[in-house]
Amino acid sequence: MKIRILTFSILLVALSCTKEPHKITFPYSQWTVGIGGYRVYNINWHYDESLEYNTSFIKAPEGGLAEWEEWYQRILAFRETVRNKVEVEAPYIIYNYPDGKGSTMNFNSYAYDLQLKPGEDVIVSGKFKSPQTETKLYLNFSVKLKGEERSDATRKTFRSWDSVYVAKTSEWSDFTIRTRIPEFSADSFSIAPFLKIGQPHVESKIYFDQLTLSVDPTSQRKALIKKVNVFLERQKKNNAFEVPAGLEWTHRNFVMGFVFTWDTDFWDLETGKYKVDEYCRLMEKEYGGMQSVILWHSYPVIGIDEKNQFDFFRAMPGGLEGLKQVVADFHKNNVKVFLTYNPWDLDTRRPEYSDNEELARVIEAINADGVFLDTWNSGVGSTSVFTVEKFLREILRKKGRELALTTELLPDFNHLVGPESLLSSWGQQALPYHYTDLSWPKWLMPTHKQYYIQRMASDKKQILSHAWINGQGIQLWDNVFGRMNPWNATDRKALRKMNAIWKSYGHLYLTDNWSPFYPSGNKDILTSFWQDGDFKITNVVNVTEEVLPVTLEVSNAEGRKYFDVCTGTELKPYSEGDKMFIKVEVSDFGCILETTAESEMLADLLVHQQLETRKPLPDPDPFVQELSTKVPLKFPYQSNPNSSFQTGLLSVEGGTYTLKVDHIWREGGCYPNINGKHNDDLVLTQRDGVQRILHTHTEEIKTYGIMPRVVTNRQFQEFLTATQYKPAYTENFLKHWQGQSN
Repeated sequence: MKIRILTFSILLVALSCTKEPHKITFPYSQWTVGIGGYRVYNINWHYDESLEYNTSFIKAPEGGLAEWEEWYQRILAFRETVRNKVEVEAPYIIYNYPDGKGSTMNFNSYAYDLQLKPGEDVIVSGKFKSPQTETKLYLNFSVKLKGEERSDATRKTFRSWDSVYVAKTSEWSDFTIRTRIPEFSADSFSIAPFLKIGQPHVESKIYFDQLTLSVDPTSQRKALIKKVNVFLERQKKNNAFEVPAGLEWTHRNFVMGFVFTWDTDFWDLETGKYKVDEYCRLMEKEYGGMQSVILWHSYPVIGIDEKNQFDFFRAMPGGLEGLKQVVADFHKNNVKVFLTYNPWDLDTRRPEYSDNEELARVIEAINADGVFLDTWNSGVGSTSVFTVEKFLREILRKKGRELALTTELLPDFNHLVGPESLLSSWGQQALPYHYTDLSWPKWLMPTHKQYYIQRMASDKKQILSHAWINGQGIQLWDNVFGRMNPWNATDRKALRKMNAIWKSYGHLYLTDNWSPFYPSGNKDILTSFWQDGDFKITNVVNVTEEVLPVTLEVSNAEGRKYFDVCTGTELKPYSEGDKMFIKVEVSDFGCILETTAESEMLADLLVHQQLETRKPLPDPDPFVQELSTKVPLKFPYQSNPNSSFQTGLLSVEGGTYTLKVDHIWREGGCYPNINGKHNDDLVLTQRDGVQRILHTHTEEIKTYGIMPRVVTNRQFQEFLTATQYKPAYTENFLKHWQGQSN
């Protein structure tokens, strides 16, 4: 039922945005209002409109030096504005059309915790302006199962429950939607309102500000709004872009690995040993090494039984003690270790403690250094933030530990500051205006690392360009949920060279004294340079596939030397008038170091890069070659000669059987049909709008016997006694028996 308390006809009547009497109104901030969503790029936070930027990049300048200097002054002002205002003054929201479909704005950080009831009166208010067009703003409701509020799983959506007309206007105007909560089972579910922006009919920008939700006061809601205000006040007092003491190692963390705990490069099934040293040597050989690694342990195998994500850690060979040794072995190889947190894991066995407490216990037990927050864009999530008893970092700080956090999704301004600030994030959803552009998280906070990743791309040059021009990092991920996508030899060589430079001079990319996208005189050559003390380092990106000459102006100060630290050669400058220049040739990437301070580290880097430059690319490349997975491996099964275990069996006649399996397509690897030409040749079908995979397999099966009923515990105990069977890893073997066999 759609109840419209307030209606609009041609023009939106300006309404007061003062607090509604007898209601409590939750404040407007980046923590209380969420925008967009996964793979939604057309809505963003703004303090002003002096720059064009999206969820990942500031649009780089076009033109010559004059245009660049004007743009540079604007990005300097932008940085100062955000640093001064973040968490002190909430930015407004801009929705861009047609950069995507209609977008949403929500109150998920607290709304599910309001315990809203059917028929209850609620008010959503705010400000808008829409200079180009008129449209509608729809009030919807999403319903989640109690206990699943922090997940992405929505059980039901009430769409277009109410709406308000958004008039064409260049002035800020007020809107209010007053409605009643729809009927739902409040005993089993939680409900939250959200706003859906109707798609305009013309290219346009629509602005929103001061979005609030007002509800009837209850003791529980009064306590909740108090928590919200305490949290926002804490953020306001701690709004500096800083790296906590003890986490300075993140400055050097440019390459992050990603390994499945069951990957055969990492775990040897035959010997029952983790291969940390071998894995690190492999990564060093192919990529120049890594400074950190994410241990992935759950999806897509989680859910086949009741084990939750924390059980998976304890169920690994050797349990937590085995993992502790894994972490120690990585540390011995100068690699920091990130565990994985899956906030969507809600349908498995519920742990004894809260997720944060459980994860903190695992971290402390194995001495991990950080956590990768899957599906999140902040250090505390975006749903039911204020009812969390204790945040993960808060728990560990009380135990004297600091923890690095990195997220899968792109952060907002507020996620870069405060006690739960992110020191890094994935650049997975990077959406450049050009081939590459200026990373705004890096510009605002030079110590924030974004690890660029295009998980299924075969050509990694673009993400390498994002990282190189911005002084950022790279996320390595070859085994994508069982689907192999190793980097090609050209890209691996480029990363090895970058990695060597980052290891030696990565500290130079942490300064505010950075001139991004400085004009090179060639639109196909991008340059950024950083200056810190005696050093100036210039990163170069050639966006073409050809080798291009590059001329750069350099300092003519006495005693300066110039090095191409990509190829390992010293450069001889030449003068024109009172200016000094150097020339280099750049294929994909280049790097020029200016300094008066020669050192052993520099000499070693030059030698390394000379050797790397001369090293031919492998052809064929064994690193990217796959064995066929089309033909199943044959295992030599022997008939059991002990007839005492075969009495009363039912006979199943052998023959030729055609087996069919039809399942939903998932993002990971999947075995192809035997008649497929390649490993990734799959028979794709559609059913009910869902993509599926159809497997057909023909197999010769011999006649065999099968017990007519399930094996009982007593029968299995008899088998164990008679055969003395014992598995190689006993941590969870017959754990459910609890010492009893019947």
